[in-house]
Amino acid sequence: MLFGGLVTIPFWVYDHTPAAIIDVMLADLPRVEYIDPDKITKQDMEEAKRKSLELQQHVKEHGLGADLSKQINTGAFLRSKMKGS
Repeated sequence: MLFGGLVTIPFWVYDHTPAAIIDVMLADLPRVEYIDPDKITKQDMEEAKRKSLELQQHVKEHGLGADLSKQINTGAFLRSKMKGS
């Protein structure tokens, strides 16, 4: 943008952006798959609903699987490493 936004040069930034950054930006884009509604059967929808309910039940019973008791105190870890060297 020039002159407080009065003049803009579209896509100028992309010309001078490194390819690695553009790759990361592209990798972060959402993927959309348009599905033909004629290909989806009622059986497919019932199976998806059943799997979703099974997953919800599993999470209710067992949690997400994260064990916070094994968490490391990073400050204490770094202090112990600094004292040892």
